[in-house]
Formats: sequence, structure tokens, C-alpha cells
Amino acid sequence: MIKLYEPKLYKEDIELVNKTLNDGWISGNSPIVEKFENKLKNFCQTKYCTVTSSGTTALHLSLLSSDIKKGDEVILPSLTYIATANAVNYIGAKPVFCDINLKFVKQLFVYVCSGLLFLSSCINDGNLDVSSVSPMIKIGHFDHDFFGMDSVNFDDDLLMLVKKYPDFFKMGFEKSVFKNRFFDTEIGELYDAVDSVFSSTKELDTELYRAFQYYYHHFKSHDSLKIYTWVSNFERLDPILVSENTLLISLDMYLGAESHFYKTAPDYIKQRFDKMYILSDLFRSYFSSNIPLSDNNSLLASMLYYGKIHYLISSMLPNYSSHIIMGYTIDKMQWCIRNEANIWAYFVENKLLFSSHQQNKMRFIEDAPFSKFYTSFDRESPGRIGQWVGMKIVEAYMNSHPDVTLIDLLKETDAQKILRESRYKPK
Repeated sequence: MIKLYEPKLYKEDIELVNKTLNDGWISGNSPIVEKFENKLKNFCQTKYCTVTSSGTTALHLSLLSSDIKKGDEVILPSLTYIATANAVNYIGAKPVFCDINLKFVKQLFVYVCSGLLFLSSCINDGNLDVSSVSPMIKIGHFDHDFFGMDSVNFDDDLLMLVKKYPDFFKMGFEKSVFKNRFFDTEIGELYDAVDSVFSSTKELDTELYRAFQYYYHHFKSHDSLKIYTWVSNFERLDPILVSENTLLISLDMYLGAESHFYKTAPDYIKQRFDKMYILSDLFRSYFSSNIPLSDNNSLLASMLYYGKIHYLISSMLPNYSSHIIMGYTIDKMQWCIRNEANIWAYFVENKLLFSSHQQNKMRFIEDAPFSKFYTSFDRESPGRIGQWVGMKIVEAYMNSHPDVTLIDLLKETDAQKILRESRYKPK
């Protein structure tokens, strides 16, 4: 049975409920509710958001906002729940039930099934038991410790910070720079925004630990890794910095696409400036830094190189949906799924797969607002479409070779062999 949703109640959730009750807030004006609304608004990329006490209340409110009045008729599906009719009755309107055309039901069924396949498309082995794996990682929050220092005893506190985070300062950061940053009011404002979005790092720490359980399981690694969060002040283009066995996460690059700090950033870039993309970005940077590029300069080789990386990410994050793995929005991912056969036909018919022209990589591999087919629907497509097709080929290859491990996959460098044995042919 495919689980559509499984509620997760963390200790933090329980603590927030208790805090709300202890503070005396039992109405919708609670600061915690307001904070949740802002986060949900940013996630849904909308201007406004308000939460209600129940689904029935939400339906009632939607009817009022649609100017439904007493005596109006509201058409409802006959297969429904009592709350939909109750909401209509509350404003004195008349619910009118109608049957659904059987043909439409069949079409809907196909659509829902396709959606379920989409949601599970990147779940390689979500049932894999890694609970006994103890990843050798150290997670530290440099940003919290840095901005928590005493301004009076700054120099002494900074020395303590250097001792606590030696690997951080080995990555080329000068101690002298940090004094200016500590007393910079604009950077302080940026940190306040980070602290608001990441008021607690428990969830992030838990997800990091879980993801690296998969990593250490698949790669049988014995290396120790250090993962630190910090506020970069947008000094680096990549939100994840990798140096040997140390990874830095720039939390100021994940404040939500609507943050005023990103107002000048292109939409196709800032859409990924949301904390839901942190782990996929982290593994993308880590794998890209440690997996050498193929000597083969063909478009297919580039597609499969990135396809392997995305497949590896999905293996570390088996319960993440495909659009997060790829760094797409849901709409862009759905466009890919709808047009998969046409995309593949375009590559084949135009003999692009074995071409080594750099221009083709710029069109289909490199980050961009859209991929360049030179057709009328270009702007509907996401960038890096070649990477996505590469992931689909790798998925097909691994499904056809259940005994092949991730290590084996990386060792296989024959792009044509992977394509041939994948039997990839979307319809």
C-alpha cells in the first residue's frame, strides 16, 4: 500500500503547542500562528495566507469570499464529505449534488495514479533500514555561536570560536574579517532573518543525520565529515561550500523565495532559496566535488554524469520528491513529465546525444531560466533539462540492474552502454 501521507510529530511540535498554551494564546493571533502563516505563504509563493481552525471553516470562508449568498445554488459532487454541504448550509445557500461522468472518473483515476508515480519516482529504497548506521558526522552552527558572542569580550570569544571550529577557519577565512562582520548592522539584520526562519535547527540536524545514514550505508564510508551552518552575507555564489571533509551551509541563502534580500535575483535562481532544498543542494555540491567529470565530451556523457549525481541524491533522500531532488518547482517538474517523450524524440531526431558541441551543453545542461529547444514552448521548460533526462536514463538503468550498487554505477563510465542497457524509451 502506498502511503499518501504519514504525520510526523516531533518533540519541537509538542513544545510549541505547550508554549502557546502556557503563553495564554488560544486564538488565531498567536505569534506562532503568524510565523507559520508567513512560512506557508513563502512556501506556496503567494502574497497572502491565513490558517483556519478546520477544513469546514476554510470552505465556509471560501464561499463567503466568492460572494455566495442566501438562496444561491452550489453544485457539489455526490461523492463527498458532509463538511462540504455544511459549509454551504451555513450561509443559507442550497447544496446541489450531481453525479460525475464515468468517463471523467476513469480519466481522473489515471491522473491520480500518474501523480502517485510522480511523487514516488525518486524513492529508490525508502524502506531501507539504516537505523543501525552511525554516520561519523559533526554538525555545528557557527552562525549561532558567532552572533551569540559578547561584544565586550569579542577578541577572547573569537579565539574560543577558532578553537571550536578549526576546520572552518582553515577554509581561508581571516579572523580579522569577522570583527567587522560582527558589528555590521546590515549583516546583523540578515542574521535576524536567518534566526527567524531557523529558530530551531533540530529538524535540520535530524534530516542531516538521517541522510548521512543512507550515505554511510551505501558507500561503506569510514571518513569523518563536518557540517557547519553560517551566514555568508552572499559572498559566495554556491550556498554550499565543500573543502575536503568539511561542508558549509549558507543559511542566508534559504530564507524563502519571497525574502526581500533576494529581490534582485532571477526567479529561476531564487526559487531554490528555500530551506526545503538544503539537503539536495548539499549532496549535489558534495558529489560534484568528489566525482570527476567524464573524459567523454558528448552531450550524453554530460547528461549521465549529472543524472548519476541526481540519482545519488535521491538515494540519500529517498523520501524527497523529484522536483526537490532536481531543484525545480512542482510546475516545472510536471512539465518535464508531460513532455518526456517529446524531449527525448527531440534529442534523438536532431542527433544531439553524441554531439560534442559546447553550445548543446549550454542549451540543456547548464543552469538557465529555461532550456533552449528553439521552439515556442521554450519558456515553459525548466533549465538543465538534459540533467533531468540523464537522471531518468540512470533510473531506468538501475531498475534493469537491481544488483548494481551505487559504487558500481559510478565505476561504469561507458555512456553508450548505460543508455543501451537502460532500454530507456519514454512513451
